[in-house]
Amino acid sequence: MAIMRIYAGSSASSLTELPSPVDLKKSDELIWSENTGRAQSGANKAKMIGDVVATKNKYEIKWGILTSTELSSIRTHLPKGFFYFAAATSASSAQSTASSYYRSEISYDIIQAGPNVYYKDVSVSVIEQ
Repeated sequence: MAIMRIYAGSSASSLTELPSPVDLKKSDELIWSENTGRAQSGANKAKMIGDVVATKNKYEIKWGILTSTELSSIRTHLPKGFFYFAAATSASSAQSTASSYYRSEISYDIIQAGPNVYYKDVSVSVIEQ
């Protein structure tokens, strides 16, 4: 089985490999039409109405214990705003499948081991634009 790798960057041609996650979960997020909601009257009263018009990818990424340098790399390559992201088994396949994403907050626990600070249970969601 191939090792899953994740890549991010400011363009599809300049992706950087991020630290290997311990968990990578992908889901298809449904995008509904503007008229989606509950019917107010008639035979459809209180029934959901609307149409699914698209789906977009969402990745939930979790890392184990990271160094300050590794966390800094994640923060740099998954910036606020929009960025390119791909999950792939190689850099070349990542470049061909990268598309624009945005992210949730990056959360983590801070631990100290001697004079060094580490970060554990680092997690973030990236959502296709």
